[in-house]
Amino acid sequence: MSETSRLPEPARPSDILGHPKGLAVLCITEGFASFAVYGFEALFALYMTHALLRPDRVARVWGYGPLAHTVQALYGPQNLGAPMASAIAGLFLAFMWVTPLFAGILADRGFGRTSLIAAGALLMTFGFVLLPIDRTFLVGLACLLVGYGGIGTLKAQVGALYARDDHRRAAAYQLFSLSVQFAVILAPVLGGWLGAQYGWHAAFMLPAGGMLVAFAVYLVGLRALPPDPAISGSKVPTPPLDGTAWLTVGILVGLLPVLALVLATNMQIFNTYMIWGERHYALHVVGHEMPVSWLISLDGAISVIMTVATLGFWQWRASRGRDPDEIVKMCVGAAIGPFAPLILAFASWHAAVTPGDHRIGLGWALLFHVVNDLGFANVYAIGMALYSRAAPPALNTTLVSMFVLSLFLTNLIVGKLGTLLDRLTSVQFWLMHAGLGVAGFVILLGMTVMAYPLLAPRRG
Repeated sequence: MSETSRLPEPARPSDILGHPKGLAVLCITEGFASFAVYGFEALFALYMTHALLRPDRVARVWGYGPLAHTVQALYGPQNLGAPMASAIAGLFLAFMWVTPLFAGILADRGFGRTSLIAAGALLMTFGFVLLPIDRTFLVGLACLLVGYGGIGTLKAQVGALYARDDHRRAAAYQLFSLSVQFAVILAPVLGGWLGAQYGWHAAFMLPAGGMLVAFAVYLVGLRALPPDPAISGSKVPTPPLDGTAWLTVGILVGLLPVLALVLATNMQIFNTYMIWGERHYALHVVGHEMPVSWLISLDGAISVIMTVATLGFWQWRASRGRDPDEIVKMCVGAAIGPFAPLILAFASWHAAVTPGDHRIGLGWALLFHVVNDLGFANVYAIGMALYSRAAPPALNTTLVSMFVLSLFLTNLIVGKLGTLLDRLTSVQFWLMHAGLGVAGFVILLGMTVMAYPLLAPRRG
């Protein structure tokens, strides 16, 4: 696998930090949209566990009976409380990552990204308002599912800012991902505080407000983005798909379940990890009980640091003329990832054999998040850049949107693993995650060796 020497792109007067002005618009939009989504995810499983999934309340939820039957068909019988909450959260978050694929197909068929993103933002805002109302809880989830499809096409617009051979593409997606991490820091802290002080209704209004701001920023910044072909009529003819293009499509689709294994531990943070952490971490900090939702803010802060460090490292390598292609960077991240759940497995074993309080110190949590986020920084954002560059133009939006199908598969996996939380020891629980990560790395490395010329063609 080679490292290619690439010349920097010339700066333009309208650039911001060496990137088109439209990237700033998309980063701010995605930041507020992610503030809404991750604020919701930090509350979702906890809200169901501690409030909604009680016999006196769950009976009022419209459509709960069919949902419970579906969950039991997929995961087996589940008791109310944490097991059912984990299963529902895993199932919902899985399908939430599917809907951008359908929106991407609509965008490639001429419906236009602008209208899809605007409609998605408004629909998600409405969904957040409906969530804390018992009867309309599932109606709200349905609005979030459909609305996220439209918002999810923002990722494809990042790639549209750059020529296919522009070396800044990977850095652009890392900056785009960085805007998400700032949102991850703030949303759980503010949402947890609002929930503790004013109740669940107030907590869910926070993501609704964030999504409205995202909607406004996107509309104001439209003139900094490339014209939407569906609106301007400026659609450029794309070359037909030949045998090589179809083979590339097949490889990109085949990578999705592999990435699902690689990303399993990271996505567990937004599901059962919250419940596990509430039970096993020593959450007392300077005499006060830390809300468990702050663990996601901790992860967001560390993720910012790891993303900046990763971005700086690869840019330093590029300045020396030795910049690995995206798929090589992803293999590096996949190799790092399995060490994170191994840290929790060891910490759980150490706490179990240590006399006295068997709770796990937050120092172990800090180490876990550092290692996990270092691996994630080299997989997810760089993976989006790979799909954006390698996907044939005729299917570009569809395949970039399809990238998040890896998270659909991951959330199905972590939802199933979450149902095992009460049946396994903590050591066994996290060793399973480490095993999935190792399997994902081995398969990814093998596919990289076999398909390298297609995934990372050499550039002069």
